[in-house]
Amino acid sequence: MNTLDHLKEKIQLLSEKYNRHDLNLEISDVYNIKKDFLKPYPNSGFPGVYVFLDEQQQILYVGKASYNNFIGPRLGAYFKRGNEEKSEGIINNDFYRDVRYLVTIPVHEDRAFEAPAIEEFLIKELNPPLNVIGKMKEEYY
Repeated sequence: MNTLDHLKEKIQLLSEKYNRHDLNLEISDVYNIKKDFLKPYPNSGFPGVYVFLDEQQQILYVGKASYNNFIGPRLGAYFKRGNEEKSEGIINNDFYRDVRYLVTIPVHEDRAFEAPAIEEFLIKELNPPLNVIGKMKEEYY
């Protein structure tokens, strides 16, 4: 399975292969879903791409926020604040139960149209297990 290091390699490849002089792609610091829930999501006020990671920081899912949608509100659809006594966030959907961390790759608001292309490139290159749209799942064979 692919890790955060693979993500960094693919972002570098994307930047080299499809160079856009005014598009500087940088991966945020790792955000712990359970422990950092009182902090804002990284790059929450920008469009861009987000990547979900498991406990070993292996890539599980790649998603995007583009066109009048920012990373913060998009991530709010997946996670919510937990009980403050327990000091942890809660995952809204059991499908994402193994997600423990996330990173984001912001793009400037006037370049929001780039987010879907970045997302598709990363899905193609990394083949995250939770990105199942367009794939035939084994139980359908």
